[in-house]
Amino acid sequence: MDQPIYLATSCGTAATNLDRDLLDDMNSTGSQIDGTRRHWRSLFTPLKGDFSVRFGMMGRAESVLNNAERSHGLDLISIAGRVEYRREK
Repeated sequence: MDQPIYLATSCGTAATNLDRDLLDDMNSTGSQIDGTRRHWRSLFTPLKGDFSVRFGMMGRAESVLNNAERSHGLDLISIAGRVEYRREK
C-alpha cells in the first residue's frame, strides 16, 4: 500500500475489499475533549515497529475528530454508521 489507512466507526461496520492480510483490527475506547466517550471498531494498515506503535493507534479516532497532530495517512471515521474503503482492481 502506498499510504497507511485507518477506518473506524463507533456505531456501525468498517469494511474494505483489501486482503485481510494487509490490515490489522482493533477495538478501543476513547474520550473527546468535551468528555464524550466512544467505543471504536477499526481496521488499519499495520505499522512497522514495536508494540507501542500499535498501542498509539488507540487514540487515532479522537485525534482525527479533534484535528490533532498525527502521523500521515488516510483516515475514514464514522460516528454513527458504516465506513468503507474500496480499492479499484
